[in-house]
Amino acid sequence: MKRSKLTHHFLSGREFTAQEIQDIQETIDWCGLNWHELVQTICEHLDWVTPAGQYKVTSCTKALRVLEAKGLL
Repeated sequence: MKRSKLTHHFLSGREFTAQEIQDIQETIDWCGLNWHELVQTICEHLDWVTPAGQYKVTSCTKALRVLEAKGLL
């Protein structure tokens, strides 16, 4: 699958660097995780948590869907 050029993106209240997007792509390609596990793993890798320490699952899900729609995932 051809992916769009990697650049910085501001999504769901967070800036994603080109390296982070590449890391997300690699996680998707190599981990074989279901959707819930994938979102949890990405939140963990990015240390994307609420002030209470919970993963920002909804924000991450929205961001992944936008990145996918843009052809980045």
